[in-house]
Amino acid sequence: MTVHQTAPCKTEGCENPKPRKRGVRYCEPCQESYDAGRKARRKPTKPECSNCGRPKSKGGGRKLCDDCSARCDDHVRYDYKCEQCVKRQQLRSSRMANYGLTLNEVIALEAIKHCENCGSSYRLCVDHCHKTGRVRGMLCFNCNVALGNVKDDIEILEGLINYLKER
Repeated sequence: MTVHQTAPCKTEGCENPKPRKRGVRYCEPCQESYDAGRKARRKPTKPECSNCGRPKSKGGGRKLCDDCSARCDDHVRYDYKCEQCVKRQQLRSSRMANYGLTLNEVIALEAIKHCENCGSSYRLCVDHCHKTGRVRGMLCFNCNVALGNVKDDIEILEGLINYLKER
């Protein structure tokens, strides 16, 4: 014959017995109530991106400072950004630094969805004059490379056009 040992439940005001096992503090109904309360108090497992509201993917995205948009110890407030928003922010920052553009000018360039020469949407690049640094627009990768290979020289381009027309 097995004798089950019991002890009083640790919940204040509860008269139910609990099993005398290591780690068990509450009777069964109080334990269920305790577990439900713990689940309700838990933080969400996936914080949301502060830019787009999408859930931050596990291991993806970064916790960035609100004030300087970087990982820093100088500021207290941190913000979650999903990986796509972090990449967009880095691309905008690099375009602003490389071409001397304002944020509004970068956003206007991002609104261009097709190559201004051939109409393709394949890997759009910022086209700029290497002599003056002035941004001309957006070209697809192929048009941008072709223009770079002729070193923005109109005479070379006209020569190539004549070459193609003759043959």
